Amino acid sequence: MNEEKQNKKDKKEQNQGISIGNLGFDNDDFEEKGEDSPTPEKERKKNISLNEKGKKKKWKKPVREHSKTSMDFRKNSVLWVMMAVFLFLITVLYSLMVIDPDGLSQKASEQYTRETTLSAKRGIIYDRNMNVLATNYTVYTVFISPRDIETEIQHKLVVDGLVDILGVDREKVEERTKKNTRYEVIAKEVDEEKATELRTYISKVLARTRSHENPRGIDLSVIINLEEETKRYYPYGSLASNIIGFVSGSENSKDLVGVYGAEATYENVLKGVNGKIVKAADGRGNDLAYKYETYIEPQNGKNLVLSIDITIQAMLEKYLEEAYYDNNYPPEGVAGIIMNVNTGEILASAKYPSFDLNNPKTLNEFYQKQYDALPEDERTSEKFVEYLMKQWQDKIAMGTYEPGSTFKIFTAATALEEGVVSLNDSLNCPGYITVGGTRINCHKTSGHGHQSFAQTLQNSCNPAFVTWGQEIGKQTFLEYYESFGYMDKTGSDMYAESATIYFETTKSQFETVELATYSFGQTFKTTMLQQIRGVSVVANGGTLVTPHVGVGICDVDGNMTETYEYESTLQVISDGTSKTILSILEEGSQMGTTKNATVAGYSIAAKTGTSQKINERNQYEAIHGEGSGKNLFYIGSCVAFAPAEDPQIAILVAIDEPRGKDSYGNPVFYGGVIAAPVVSKVLTEVLPYMEIPRSDENAPVNEKVENYETLSVVSAKEKIEAAGFACQVIGTGDTVVSQSPEAGAYMIKDGKVFLYTDDSEVEYVTVPSLKNYSPAKVKKSLDKLGLNYSYGGAYTGAGTPRAVSQTLSEGQKVPKGTVVGIEFFYDGIIG
Repeated sequence: MNEEKQNKKDKKEQNQGISIGNLGFDNDDFEEKGEDSPTPEKERKKNISLNEKGKKKKWKKPVREHSKTSMDFRKNSVLWVMMAVFLFLITVLYSLMVIDPDGLSQKASEQYTRETTLSAKRGIIYDRNMNVLATNYTVYTVFISPRDIETEIQHKLVVDGLVDILGVDREKVEERTKKNTRYEVIAKEVDEEKATELRTYISKVLARTRSHENPRGIDLSVIINLEEETKRYYPYGSLASNIIGFVSGSENSKDLVGVYGAEATYENVLKGVNGKIVKAADGRGNDLAYKYETYIEPQNGKNLVLSIDITIQAMLEKYLEEAYYDNNYPPEGVAGIIMNVNTGEILASAKYPSFDLNNPKTLNEFYQKQYDALPEDERTSEKFVEYLMKQWQDKIAMGTYEPGSTFKIFTAATALEEGVVSLNDSLNCPGYITVGGTRINCHKTSGHGHQSFAQTLQNSCNPAFVTWGQEIGKQTFLEYYESFGYMDKTGSDMYAESATIYFETTKSQFETVELATYSFGQTFKTTMLQQIRGVSVVANGGTLVTPHVGVGICDVDGNMTETYEYESTLQVISDGTSKTILSILEEGSQMGTTKNATVAGYSIAAKTGTSQKINERNQYEAIHGEGSGKNLFYIGSCVAFAPAEDPQIAILVAIDEPRGKDSYGNPVFYGGVIAAPVVSKVLTEVLPYMEIPRSDENAPVNEKVENYETLSVVSAKEKIEAAGFACQVIGTGDTVVSQSPEAGAYMIKDGKVFLYTDDSEVEYVTVPSLKNYSPAKVKKSLDKLGLNYSYGGAYTGAGTPRAVSQTLSEGQKVPKGTVVGIEFFYDGIIG
C-alpha cells in the first residue's frame, strides 16, 4: 500500500514537473548539467521512430528544472512591478487628496447628486406706452427613460399615452423604448396644453393602478419626462424688426441670447440668471428622498422699456412700404427714422424690406428672389448667410450714405454762426462754379441767377454753398464738423452703429476741392442716425443730443424702476442761428424744393437731398459700358422738423437707388419728388396722433362724417351744417333712414351729405379720372357729379400741385355722396 502511494506521489510530482516545465526554459539550463540539449530535430526523429514501432505518442516538451538565476530574475521582476504599482497609487492619492481635493469632491458629488436647471425668464420689452414688443412662451421637450421601463404593462401605458396625446409615430416610440438610456426624445416644442394633458394622463394612471396589492401604483413620471424650454415671441412680427432685434439659443445650453438689435444691446439687462435644484441620487441616478435637497431660485431678466411708439412705427412702415413699390423696388430699399429733437428719443425707425422677428433666419421675399435667381452652383449656404446679413442690416445705424443737400443745413448754420454771411448777402448763380481747377455744377444747369442767402438754401444751390464753405475756411469748417458730431459715432444704443467715413478714416486729403464738395454733402459718408442727430442741432436750439431707444427698466406692473441718462452737449450754435435757419426752411416749403414735404394745417421746416453714388456707378459702367449707369445710382432723401415754430420731432427718409418713372416715362430720383411726399404722408398721420396743434386753421382739412340715421331731418341738417358740410335731402319722410357718405368717412369741408328719408332710389354716378388735376379742377369735377373727396398730400394753398392718385378707380359706379380720396403733390421739382 505504501509502495502504491509512493508511486502515485512520484507520478504526481512528475506531472507537476511537466506542467512547470511547459512554462518554458532555454537550452542553457541543460548545458549547466552537462547534458545534450534535446533539439526539436532529435525529438521529431524520436517520435517518428516510436510511431514506426506502432506506438502513437504525442510529442511533449521536455521537463526542465528551474535554475537559480532564472528564479531570482522572476522574483526581482515581480518586486519591481509591485513597487511601480505602489508608487502609482501613492501619486494618484496624493493628487486627489492634496493637490486637487475639490476635483475629487466634485466627481463624488456628481456621482451621488442629481441637478436640474431652472431656466430664468428673459425680460419683456415694451414700447413707450407699455405695449409688449417681445415676450416669452413656454414649450416642452418630452423624453422618456427606457431604462426605467420594467414591465410590459408600463411599456404599453407609455407608448399608448404618448401616441394618443402627442400624435407621434407609434413605431418610432416603440423603437426608443428599447434603448438602454435615460434620455430618448419623443417630441419637441410641445405646447402647454399638450403638456398639461400628458401630466393629467400620468396622474390618472397612478391613481387607477393603486390597489391593496400595489399601494404605490404605476408611476409613469419616472419614465415620461417634460423638459421646460422658453421661446421668444414678437407679437408684431416684422414691425420695428431693426430696433427690437432677436435672440438665438446659446452654444452650450437652451438659454436665449440676444444676437441683434436691442435684444443684443441690452443682453445683460434682459437675460436673467438660471436657478437649480440639487438632489441626492443613488448610483443609478434615482432621487433619494431621505437625503438633502438644495433649491436656488432663478432670477428673471429685467423688463426693458424702449422709446419707440408702436403706432408711429406702424405709420412710418406703412408709407415706407408704399414708397418701395412706388419707386419700382429700389435694389437697396428705403429707410426712415423719427426722433424727438430735444431728447434724442427715437420714436420710430424702419427699413423696407424688413424681416419677421419670429422667423429671422428665413429670407424675406425680396432677398429670396435674389437667391433663387442665382445659378445653381452659386446657391450655397455661404451665399444664403450673406443674404441673411443684408436682410438684417439696419440701414439707419449701420449703413452709410452721402447725405447730399440735407447737409447744407449744417453749412448754412455754420456760415451764419461764424458771421461770414448774413441774411442781407446775395450771390449770383450761373449754373456752376470752379474751385481749384475743378468745375462743380448746380443741379439747375442754367443757374438760379441772383439770390439772397435764404434763397440759396431754399433753392439748394451748389455754387452758393461752395462759396459759403470757402468763406468759412478749412479749419473752422472742420471744427464745426466735429462739434456737430460727424467725426465720432453718436454714442447711441442702436445695435452695431457705424462711424462716418471721411478724409481721416480714408487717409485722404482735405483741401480746397474737398472743402467745396463737403459743403454741399458729397464725397463723405455718414449714417442716417448721425445725419438726423446733426441737423437736429438746428431744430432744438443748438444742442447735440444722443439718439437712443432705451428708456429704462420697469417692474411687472409697468412702474419705472430705473431711467437711463444720455449725454447732451453744450450749445453748438446759438438759439438765434437755429431760429433763423428754421424760418428759412419753413418759408422754402412754400416755394422751394421741399413743397412736397408740407402738411396741411401745420408748419413744416424741411430740406431735400439728392446724392449720386459715384463709386457704384463707376463699377457698374466698367462692366456694362459708359453711360449705362446714368440715373440709376442715386439716393433721394428728405429731412423735416415739425412744427417749424417749435420743433418736437425730426423725420428723415431715404430711398436708395430708386427705379420709378414719372407720367412721361422719365426716371425720377430727386429727393423732392420721391422722399418728400413720404415725409408728408407720415407727418399727416403722426402730428394729429401726437396731438400737436395745427398752426393754420384755415388750411384744407378732412372732417369726419357722423351717423345721422334715425335722426329727424331737422336735427340731422343742424348737425351736418355745424360740421361744415352741405346737405341734400332725398325723399318725403321726416326721419333719416340712410345716408351717403357712410358714417365714419372723412371728407374735406364744404362736402355734401345726402340724406334719404324713404325708399327713394339711390342715384349712381361714374368716377372720372382725376390724375394731374389741380385741387380746383378736382373739386369742380366732383361737385358736378355729386361726389365728395378727401384731401391727402402736400397742398397747403401755395402753388398748384397735381393729383397723383385716387382711391376709387376710373369708371367705377358709386352712389352720389361717395368720397374719393385724392393725393396732391408738386411735380417738376429738382433737388
